[in-house]
Amino acid sequence: PASPEPTVGDAAVLEPNGGGTDCNTNDCFVLIGDGSDEGGTRLRLDDARLVDDPLCLSVELSGRLVLDKCAPTGTYVAAQHLSTANHTGIDAPVVYEPNSTCAMPASDGSKGDAVVFGDC
Repeated sequence: PASPEPTVGDAAVLEPNGGGTDCNTNDCFVLIGDGSDEGGTRLRLDDARLVDDPLCLSVELSGRLVLDKCAPTGTYVAAQHLSTANHTGIDAPVVYEPNSTCAMPASDGSKGDAVVFGDC
């Protein structure tokens, strides 16, 4: 069964392949933007239910990854300036571009939104 529709503030998790083939979870993202405009690149949640009001991966001041409304094209929001090279199904890090750090699962064995940012 599909998960409930995601909303602003929901935790984003780091699981390979969106936790399943349907991508109806808070961990299946599409890279948007090519970095050529002032908005940078963002990771938009790949959920057909959110076409009219898309959500993007965002970094809170605490370092927690959450979902937030996507910034309009051409608008720079540092908290959403993320990228990844994962377009082949091979694991690749999520990079927080303002300081070139990578999101990695917390080493304490926590699941879900427990991530730390460190050297890529």
